[in-house]
Amino acid sequence: DSTAVLDGFTITAGQANGPSWPDYAGGGMYNDAGSPTLTNVTFSANLASDYGGGMYNRNSSPALTDVTFSGNSSGGNIYHGGGGGMYNYNSSPALTDVTFSTNSATSGNGGGMHNDNSSPALTNVAFSGNSASRGGGMYNGYHSSPALTNVTFSGNSASNRGGGMYNGGSSPALTNVTFSGNSAYSGGGIYNYDSSSPALTNVIIANSASGGDCINGVAGSVDAGSANNLIEDSAHACGLINGTDGNIIGSDPNLGPLTDYGGPGKQVFSLLAGSPAVDAGTNTGCPTTDQRGAPRPAATARHIRAYELASTLPKHPTNAAPPPPLRTWEHYREEAIARICDFLEQRPETQHVQRTDAIPGYQKRGVD
Repeated sequence: DSTAVLDGFTITAGQANGPSWPDYAGGGMYNDAGSPTLTNVTFSANLASDYGGGMYNRNSSPALTDVTFSGNSSGGNIYHGGGGGMYNYNSSPALTDVTFSTNSATSGNGGGMHNDNSSPALTNVAFSGNSASRGGGMYNGYHSSPALTNVTFSGNSASNRGGGMYNGGSSPALTNVTFSGNSAYSGGGIYNYDSSSPALTNVIIANSASGGDCINGVAGSVDAGSANNLIEDSAHACGLINGTDGNIIGSDPNLGPLTDYGGPGKQVFSLLAGSPAVDAGTNTGCPTTDQRGAPRPAATARHIRAYELASTLPKHPTNAAPPPPLRTWEHYREEAIARICDFLEQRPETQHVQRTDAIPGYQKRGVD
């Protein structure tokens, strides 16, 4: 229920492989009409023969913060089952600072996450190296409208469609999201099908290893208000037009390597100098911090993607005066010796005495 709290746990090697419902769902955790709070939790190497290798949610809205799903797997097929990391049915979990890495839906949909009639909220989340038949990173089934803010999809793959994301009868909202290095037979970055119309704002789709960056299948499209996006593949840009609504089509975003800034959800691509995505985003609806948690400058146009080039994590001002050196006991000892010797030199009865070696550490100052 909503009062359950898990903090600091690792859930591993769970198996939901029974012959009947619900024993083949939720290898690591099964929530039915429950909304627990999870913080600092890792789901690793759990298995479900059908639904939700790491977690299965039914009519539930759990809250997850600093959570990792790694190496979980699910079975099923393209018609039912899937969700190697997480499967949501009629659920709206809230995820903040979460990583989905190397999860798989062996022959089903949604290697990282599968949504069915669900609208989860994702903030500062990374999907990397997940795999499935459709929706290697994320699969959005009918009537799902997830909201993604500051999210990165990297190196996810689908043997069929939608290496990064597959949308079927769904309309997710993506803000400051980056897709890079994903692959599929069709739609290496995103594949839209059957009245799907995702809204894209400040989104980069690039470097797809196969299948094209963004593909609209039968009755698929992107929302007409999609603006300030950068899609490298001009032949597969989901109908967006270069120069219209601030969209940049056919340009290399000049991304740096995927970098781990420490902690779940903080695996992001940096923007290298000269990237056309710099200052090309819109401030409208843009989060005040990037995926790392670094503030975005308020006075300038935001960048297209989950990373703000000009932002750094808090540090001391570079023009501040350097702090004085730390004083150790050796400093005080030498100072005391010098004061004693100065005092002795000022006494008439001791002025003729040579004391340069009389006190360890003393160096005679002034005229002999």
